[in-house]
Amino acid sequence: MKKTSEPKNLFKIVKDMKSCHGGDYVFKINEWTPIIKDASICSKGWHLTTMPYKWFVWGCSIFESEAKNIIGWSEDKCVCDSIRLLREIPKPVWQSKVEDFVSDIKDGKVPFFVPDGVPDKSWKIFYGDTWGAARGAALDAAWDAARDAARDAAWGAARGAARGAARGAARGAAWDAARDAAWGAALDAAWGAAWDAARDAARDAARGAARDAALYSSLLICSDLKLAKKHKTHIEKRWNAWKKGYGVLCDVEGVLYVYAVKKKKE
Repeated sequence: MKKTSEPKNLFKIVKDMKSCHGGDYVFKINEWTPIIKDASICSKGWHLTTMPYKWFVWGCSIFESEAKNIIGWSEDKCVCDSIRLLREIPKPVWQSKVEDFVSDIKDGKVPFFVPDGVPDKSWKIFYGDTWGAARGAALDAAWDAARDAARDAAWGAARGAARGAARGAARGAAWDAARDAAWGAALDAAWGAAWDAARDAARDAARGAARDAALYSSLLICSDLKLAKKHKTHIEKRWNAWKKGYGVLCDVEGVLYVYAVKKKKE
């Protein structure tokens, strides 16, 4: 295979200093990797890319890198005899915010289904002997108030607006495309963390917690972008209810339908 010239910007995507896409080699900054003979694209050898966020994995780090003897290319990816990692590319602020948010959930800093006893006066709150019963009471009331077409309409609008803002920004600079590439991974990470933390409750309640965690992560992704205040406020109110230990069913005409197990003093 014919050797080719090296472009100016090559990157390696790693997690825990290992390649995100296979291999157990532990990279060290500024150290050349062992030479691999008979390198072949997508099969054997050290691989780098000119488009790091195309290969994004949640929790990864991206390093500007250098190649020794580029052997061949496949679109944005090249295979080399040896590589070395030069310097880590700083993470966008929004990515760090989402990572911290997901870590807080995993560390138990969100008291799912442990009500603080101080419900917000703007909520419509419903109680039951169990979380399932409480959610059922809220669901019955929501159906009566809005019927199927209106349930969670505000949630869908807020999520759509947040994604639209992220995609709009991505049209500008090349690195802003990272926001779009990482969107799904960020939402999946937030969803998974909340589901794991809340799944001991009723399944539908845990699903709601996971969904709103993903929604809140979309707000963090768009934290430096223009987003209508009504959507931002809606997202924040939903997540605040979960942080206070209550379950959130839906939004009906701007009012959150919230539920909890019965408490003697509340």
